[in-house]
Amino acid sequence: MKGNAIDEKCLALLYSYIDEALQASGIVEYFTSWNGEEGLPITKIRSICWADIKTPYDLVLADRDFWEIAGSDELYEVFQNHMPFTPFTRIE
Repeated sequence: MKGNAIDEKCLALLYSYIDEALQASGIVEYFTSWNGEEGLPITKIRSICWADIKTPYDLVLADRDFWEIAGSDELYEVFQNHMPFTPFTRIE
């Protein structure tokens, strides 16, 4: 995906914000939805490691996708081994 200059600026700011939040807390929950549709069912849940996010464009989600982003491989492995109810995947 390639966007215009405004898209690039917004995604770069989001990338920076998530990076800072991960440094502070170790995990970030990331959800997208259209205004007014926040109460509709989540369409996809993924848990990923921040190291798998290579560019800000990797943060583009479909409507009502929910991601749990682990700040480190170690934290990702803890979640994968101790929370089997969450579908953990690595971005390839």
